[in-house]
Amino acid sequence: MDSKVKILILFYLSILFLGSFFIIALLQLNLFQRFLPISINTKPIEPSLQYFFTGIIGASLYQLYLFITKYVNGMLTNPSEWVKYIFYPVLASGTAVVTVVLIDSGILFIEFVEGDETFSAQAGTAFLVGFGFTKIITLYKRLTSKLFSGQGIDDKDNE
Repeated sequence: MDSKVKILILFYLSILFLGSFFIIALLQLNLFQRFLPISINTKPIEPSLQYFFTGIIGASLYQLYLFITKYVNGMLTNPSEWVKYIFYPVLASGTAVVTVVLIDSGILFIEFVEGDETFSAQAGTAFLVGFGFTKIITLYKRLTSKLFSGQGIDDKDNE
């Protein structure tokens, strides 16, 4: 992998990681709309935006870890790996939002305590989904295979 591509990927992942903290802070402080180039009401989608950017934090942190580990060990030799580093955080963050929606709707069962801590639990879930994206995708593949096969899910599948 070319050194310019390595620097670009490192810069991209770092901007995603740090920029997501900045955007979440803007959302929490109700300042997000001031930075938009157009005037739209983002209030209805702000929780989803927060989960999206929390998922990016988890995914970009994991990808930064992999990138740096491979770089230090001299294992960044495959030029097609950049695709993974570019798209993984975006795919993982969308999956984080969908996972929180599935939990909120009762399709996936994780019980959040109602109250002030609800956002923290949901944001924590979004972070973990971003960080463990490949494991979540494997889980979703198994789940959808069982749900849509007509056989249902029995208890021994959950062990």
